Amino acid sequence: MTWVDKDKWAATSTLTPRVRQNYHGQLAKAGRWLAAEHPEISGPADWTRATCASWVARVDRMMIGEFIQRTVVVAARRGEPLSPRAKAGLLNAVRAFFRDCQAWEWIPCRFDPVRALSTPRSVKALIGPKPRVIADDIWAKLLWAGLNLEPADVPPRSGQAYPIE
Repeated sequence: MTWVDKDKWAATSTLTPRVRQNYHGQLAKAGRWLAAEHPEISGPADWTRATCASWVARVDRMMIGEFIQRTVVVAARRGEPLSPRAKAGLLNAVRAFFRDCQAWEWIPCRFDPVRALSTPRSVKALIGPKPRVIADDIWAKLLWAGLNLEPADVPPRSGQAYPIE
């Protein structure tokens, strides 16, 4: 198998077309990194846990504009560090690819993609909620609803029957 199997993976995957297209771009970025830093690796079957560790470390230090094809799009932000969400997304795409390739028996199971390509804790810690200002009238409605919530207002969990009244 060669690295171009990302096309075969995209044709087989059950992810939405938009997610597949996004992952396809992320996999191309991983392929460019591989060609630059590990030319001895010719395909997914050649990856090891050490290759994964090298990729995770590289993603953690990656800058905007590295290993991409169209640099015009990011010209203004080129050279800035990737955001924690972008790092997690990049690792998630490669992790999903290897998880599927191993599950579909296209490549041997030489490592656990979930563990070997997991997002580092230091990156996860930087991904947080995006708080936003809620208008006073909407906040008042939410507060009133919360204060007046009764058991009958909450749907039962699966396996529980609705309360009989």
